Formats: sequence, C-alpha cells, structure tokens
Amino acid sequence: MSLRIRYEITDLTGDDHRAGTLDCWQNDGVFSADAFTPPLLEAHDYTLRAAIELYGGGLSPWSEAERISRIEQAVIEAWLQGGATTAIGWRLADPSIEPPIDLQLRVNDSDWIDLPNPGGSYYLLDPRRFHALTDNAWLGQTVTLTARARLNENVEWIETQAITSQGVTGITRPVFGWSLTGAGVALQYTLPPNTTARVWLSIDGGPAFEFDPSYPANKTLVYYPDWRVRLPAPFRDGQFHDLQFRVRETINGVTQEYWSLPRNYRIDPLPVLALAEIHAVEWMTSQGNPQIRVTFKPIPNNQRLTVTLQLDSGAVETQTLTPGQTLAFFPVSDDQRGYRSVRITAQTRDVAGAESAVNVHTALLYRGYPQPAPIPAFNTQLLRQGDDVTPDRVRFTWTPVPGQLAELFATYTPGTDYRKTQIYPLGYVDSTENECTLDNTREHFPKTGQLLRIVYGIRPYHLIAGYGIPITADTLHIRAENPIASTPLPDANTAQHWADENLLATLKPILIAAFPTVTPTQHSVLAELTLETLVRTIKIIVAQGGRVTLDHYGLFAAQWKTARVGQTLTYTERGVSFKPAPGFSAGVKAGTVMTDAEAEATP
Repeated sequence: MSLRIRYEITDLTGDDHRAGTLDCWQNDGVFSADAFTPPLLEAHDYTLRAAIELYGGGLSPWSEAERISRIEQAVIEAWLQGGATTAIGWRLADPSIEPPIDLQLRVNDSDWIDLPNPGGSYYLLDPRRFHALTDNAWLGQTVTLTARARLNENVEWIETQAITSQGVTGITRPVFGWSLTGAGVALQYTLPPNTTARVWLSIDGGPAFEFDPSYPANKTLVYYPDWRVRLPAPFRDGQFHDLQFRVRETINGVTQEYWSLPRNYRIDPLPVLALAEIHAVEWMTSQGNPQIRVTFKPIPNNQRLTVTLQLDSGAVETQTLTPGQTLAFFPVSDDQRGYRSVRITAQTRDVAGAESAVNVHTALLYRGYPQPAPIPAFNTQLLRQGDDVTPDRVRFTWTPVPGQLAELFATYTPGTDYRKTQIYPLGYVDSTENECTLDNTREHFPKTGQLLRIVYGIRPYHLIAGYGIPITADTLHIRAENPIASTPLPDANTAQHWADENLLATLKPILIAAFPTVTPTQHSVLAELTLETLVRTIKIIVAQGGRVTLDHYGLFAAQWKTARVGQTLTYTERGVSFKPAPGFSAGVKAGTVMTDAEAEATP
C-alpha cells in the first residue's frame, strides 16, 4: 500500500524554498519515503512540514513545522555587566539553540575559575555565588572582573572587557551583615528557600563557635539583645575585640560558609541585676484545690523572673514571670500533715542576658483551713454591778460548735465614733462549754468612774484559719473603775519640750559669734540648712541600709525584722533603730550631760 505526501521546505535565512510530492510505502505498518530533495545549503536554517493526499481528493491537515539547521554553532560574542548582581552574557551563532558552553571568571590577576553553566545566554553572578566560588577571598573588596566563553575545548576563548565591582554595592559585598544596635546585635541575612543555616562567630581571629544553631526562616533581620551572654565569659572583659560572624548554609546535603566583614567593638561585662524581692509565701485554696502563692515585688519591664519551688525535698517546679506579674501559683497536694516545708528560689534576667543573684527563701507553711463556723446563739446577763469594793460579775451563755474553739471579748466605743471602738479579749472557751461567769471585766476598760456602754460578744477561732464571724449580745452598762490620781514626775519643773524652731534659735547665736560679718537673714538660712542637712543625711544613709554614729549621742541604724502574713512568718521588712551612746544614756539617768569617756569612768 502506498500514499502520496506533499511537503514544503521554508528557508528561514534566504530564498532556498522547496516543495514537492513523493510516494511512501508501508513497511510493517509504518509509511516511509526515500530522500526527496537535493542537499540543503550550508549556513542556512530551514523548516519542514508535510500533509497526505486523501483518496478521492483533498488534503489532510499540515503537520507541525520541524526545524532543520545547517548553521555551525559557535560563541561569537561575550560581555560583562556590573552592578549588585554581575551578569555574564554571550551570543551564539545559532540563537535558537542554547547548549552548555565553557565559562570562566578571573578576579584581578588571579587564576581563571570555572563557572557552572547549564545552558542559556547569560549567567548571573550574585554575592552568594561569587563568595562560594572564591572562598570569601575578596570579601568587601573592590575587584576587577574578567570573563571568557567558548563553545567547547576545540575552539578559542572569547574574552570580555574587564569591569570593576565595588566592595560595598557590587558582588563582593557580604552575604551576611551585622551591626550593634542599642544594647544588642542585629544580623542581616536572607535564608534561601529549602535551606537550613547556623550562625557562627569568630573573635580576634580565633576558632569560630556556634552563636545561633538555627537561623529562622523568612527573616531578613534578626535582633539578639542577649548577644553578650552567648559569648564565652573571658571575652566579656570590657576590652575591644575583632568580631566576624559566619553563616553556614546547608542545602541538599551541601554546606557552604559565608563571612561577614570583621568589626572592632568593646564587649562589656554583663551587669548584676538587683535581687528579686519575695514579699510573701502563702498556702491557699482555689476552687477546693490547695496552692502555694508566692508574691514578689514588681520587676522592671525589660526583665523576666524565674521562680522555682521545692516541697519537702521533692521535685523542683519552675515558673517564669513577665513584667506586670507579681504572683506565682504552684499546685500542691494535701498530705494531711497540716504543714509543708518549702524552698523557693528567685532570679531575674533581662533581655541582654544579665542575671541577679539567686534569692533563696525557705519557710514552713501550714495548711489552709476554711473560716470557722459562727456561733449560733449568744447572750449575756449582768449579775452584779461593780463598785470601789466589789467587782462586777457577768454571766455568758452560748451554743457551742462541735470541735471548735471560741473567744469571749468585749467592745467599748467612746461617744458615737465607731472608728475608735476598742476590742478587749476576755478568754477562750472550747466546744465542751456553753456558759461561764466572769468577775471584774471592768478592769479592761478605760478608768473613768462612769457607766460605760459595753457590748460583749463571742467569735469562733481556729489556730491556723484565725477568727470567724463574731456574734454579740445586747449592750450592758458597766461602771468603770475610778481614775488613778497621777503623781507628778520628778522633772515636772525642769522638763522642756523642744521643736525645730528651738534648735534653730540655739544655732543662730553660735553662727553669729562664728561669722560676725554675716547678715541676720543669712544666719537664719545657715541655721536651717545646717539642721536640715544633718537630719536629711542621717535619713538617707539609714534608708539605704546604713548606719550613722554620733559621738556621745548614739547610733542610728537600719534593721531588718520578720513580719507576719497570716499565720506564717514569711518575709522581712526594714525598720529604723536608735541606740543611745553610753554618755547619753548615763547622762539622762544622772540628769546631766556626760561624754562617753565620763560615763565609762563612772563606777
């Protein structure tokens, strides 16, 4: 079986067009034809298409045009174009085909470097490729670049004109940059897709150590406020050092290193932050669950507070408080002992990595108990009014709460000002008692000799939970004891009560005698400044935890004492004390003025 095929050959580079018809024969199901045209012309470029003549007339659709080239491929031109990314370009004799070619680069007068070329008509040389090819040898320098290209080793090289690439804006600029910004270090670097990177640092040309084990993706700038704490401690010495960062990229198992430019900076030591202050440690219950609550003094905005808690030598739990947070809550179990031994540590750390000393606090906390239940009923009865010979007698009756203590008390309000109400404890009773009689309750009240409006009451009490809600009875009128006649003090005729103005009046004559040329107004100002400076200086030194000793007078000093929160002694607070000197103390006893030496010499 045979077919007739029409063909058309188009000359793309001239007028050598061809057309014709030929016969095709079937062989094993495939139609084929012999050569059907004279040889094509050299250096010409053609396309060929074909169609089948149909039986009964007509023509099938034409096939796609196939290219037939008689052009000898060659590199006929090459050039370099500078900028942030340098482009190496070349032109081929046949631009429709772009095979891989040999491509090389030379920096200054160094050896030629082979460039990988998968094909195309240009090669982009960015800083990342340039430093990978040159092993960071020209980092940040201004260099002269020359490139050359050839089709293969059988032909000559075509060399480009040389260009100059700047060290700051050209391809020799660092892939990885950094700067000191404020108290931290800013790293400028773009991580390529599907790439992992680690940052290393070399100081004074020494071995590089790991600075950041995992540089974050999708970041062009990362700020490290804690950069100094990442350095070995010996370098934090307040001296100037050469720092050079390096980034190690890994993609498809291949690792390449890029360097930053070295810079010289002073690396200051990390400051020691103020000690974290623990205000209180409490055992409390929240929604039926026991907890330990630790209260701290607020920390500065740039710091974090790390708190640990250890119960009875058990596991250590850790929490971190941010600025504005002053409470740390630790859930605990109730072991039915009623108390737990706790060890708490607190340490502050700022964003730069500076730390405070560790504040260690230990305490014995008692289990929290609910408020004791109120006494259901309570009554009082005045059995006898007191006088100068016989004491008063009052009978108390109440309904006890099983297993619970209670306290009897009396209250007195002078006049109608309830803010001045005084509470007088009268004694404790247990749950086995429901009545008692007390004599001479008036001994607790002000000795006015008048009838006082006294309100007696009872309130439930628990050793750990404290007092519950009180209940009171009707008011009783109790005659108070008569006032005791006061005996005048031995110094009643000599004692004086001085204020600042008296001391100033004493200083003025002294200043007038010492400075006779100074005006009276200046004498007054000098006296006031002298007294104010003395008092203020003492206050400042003592307020800062110090002490001031005045010979023959005494010692002013700050002192720390334990303060109570609830039923647990959990924190300390600072106060002030004054200890009179031996001469002052002995002189007051003797009613005269004495020096310390005179006091010590007195038997």
